[in-house]
Amino acid sequence: MSELSPIAAAALCAPLLPALAFALLGLAMLVHRAPSGVVVARLVTWALAGSVLATILVAFSFVTHDDQPIVIAIGSWFRTEGYHFEATLLVDKLSAPMMFLTASICGLIARFTSTYLVGEPGEARFYLLLSMFATGMFVLVMAGSLDFLVAGWELVGMSSMLLIGFFVGSTFPVRNALRTFSIYRACDIGLLVGTVLMHHYAQTSVFREALALDDWPKGAPDFTPAAATLTVLCLFWAACGKSALFPVGNWLPRAMEGPTPSSAIFYGALSVHAGAYLMLRIYPLIERAPTARVVIFVIGAITAIASTLIERAQTDIKSQLAYAVSTQVGVIFVEIALGFPRIALLHLIGHALIRTLQLLRAPNIIHDVMMLNASAGPHQLPRRAFQPLGTAGFARWLYHLSFSRLHLDAFWDRFLARPLLGLARAIERGEQYYVSLLLREAPPTPPEPSAQRKTTP
Repeated sequence: MSELSPIAAAALCAPLLPALAFALLGLAMLVHRAPSGVVVARLVTWALAGSVLATILVAFSFVTHDDQPIVIAIGSWFRTEGYHFEATLLVDKLSAPMMFLTASICGLIARFTSTYLVGEPGEARFYLLLSMFATGMFVLVMAGSLDFLVAGWELVGMSSMLLIGFFVGSTFPVRNALRTFSIYRACDIGLLVGTVLMHHYAQTSVFREALALDDWPKGAPDFTPAAATLTVLCLFWAACGKSALFPVGNWLPRAMEGPTPSSAIFYGALSVHAGAYLMLRIYPLIERAPTARVVIFVIGAITAIASTLIERAQTDIKSQLAYAVSTQVGVIFVEIALGFPRIALLHLIGHALIRTLQLLRAPNIIHDVMMLNASAGPHQLPRRAFQPLGTAGFARWLYHLSFSRLHLDAFWDRFLARPLLGLARAIERGEQYYVSLLLREAPPTPPEPSAQRKTTP
């Protein structure tokens, strides 16, 4: 790594501090045992506070230097004949605000969790996964190439799945975590194929080179419309899975099985917007793919309309918030397709902040409503009812369709989750059978010599 400027060093500290906290916690839990909850909370909270300070310095320096992009070359990951993978970070008009958003919300969640999960079994594990997520999210938003972005994308997905199944003593969180992970895996195929296509058409996956990205969102990628369309659609399929778009968004309410802080940071603020960030990052390529823009617009609009209908038929607050999040994310994708990337970025940041507040406040709201109902006695508080327009028959059909979540849960359980889980179980049974064969063929161990004493007459 070459000598870094002060602003580049501050930008590098933002992901490095939570990464060090993650490494120290992981090593401590692997070698010995987890430290006390107070020690773990302070370690992660101070690491993320340092990230917040670093991102503030980066934002201030970035503005005072006429918004010039900053490229940080970490080094070469590996080299082969005809190809080398350079690990680079990029700070520009898109990544700089996302860095500050990531650091501030992760720091807020760390501070909130220090009182919310105090004394809870698995408290240290939560902070370990939080630092893992923060590291992955920083890598995702600061990646200077699509190859490097994949690494952050996978860290975010793994930490998301593990936090959904945080309460391992119950069956439903673990089952929902596996279903979410199956949808992630099916959609992440698009990210891998899109990366290969970008290498094929541009001979590189570095954003500044492949997209000719000088001043986001302006760029002039050397792609034909057909190549741009194919690449964008593959990457959009990955974005659909991460951002819970139609028709693969049924995992979002299932993800609320995790602790409230993880629901706020993942499915209200950061992880659910990762797909939108990917589309904003490759926006110059989207401009050269009119067919892909139509697809993004249609899927985003369907997601917004369907999620609005389903949200109005839900009876619990977390499901309502989950589909409200999906509605706004669909609108963000519509804004991207219509050619308003700056408005979409502002919408993303504002939506992340308001949903974080709502999800963190959700348990208090439930408690307040229960206390008000108890005080009201027989005069219960009025509930919002779903009353669609139209005739009684159509209204009843629309309500049933919304209440069943458009039957998407049953569809994906039957054609995606169950086959993948069945395949995993079959592989596990085959592995156990193979191990039993190896143990059966192993030579028997000699019996231990008898330690009995001979008795004298």
